[in-house]
Amino acid sequence: MKQIALAIIENKQKGTILLQHRDEHAPNNACKWGLWGGAVEHDDESCVHAICRELLEELQITVAEKDAQEILNYEYTRPDGGIRDMHIFYIQHSDDYHYVQCEGDDMKFFTREEIKKLEPEICPVTKIALWKYLSIE
Repeated sequence: MKQIALAIIENKQKGTILLQHRDEHAPNNACKWGLWGGAVEHDDESCVHAICRELLEELQITVAEKDAQEILNYEYTRPDGGIRDMHIFYIQHSDDYHYVQCEGDDMKFFTREEIKKLEPEICPVTKIALWKYLSIE
């Protein structure tokens, strides 16, 4: 089963979470808001290493493995029937991070209320993770 590592990047002081708007060329969930991250690429790559690598590739931020806390793990069945082993990591926003968007067509910090209103525009796998993390019913 393919493993996927995604990050919830939260600015606790402002009560916001950074999401990526996937562009029209995204292979899945084009033009939807989602979490940052991607697939574990090698058999010997850990999920925590994968999320740190993905954040460097997608946002040009260096996150130490010790600062990536796995908070959720669940299986997700895609619309095409493929099953993914989802690993969701919590990353605390740091003022030292200077985000450079290298994927997608937009990025933005959203409040909990804004995320709830965005529901129809959020990737299904991101919705599962965010609703569990934010305890949204």
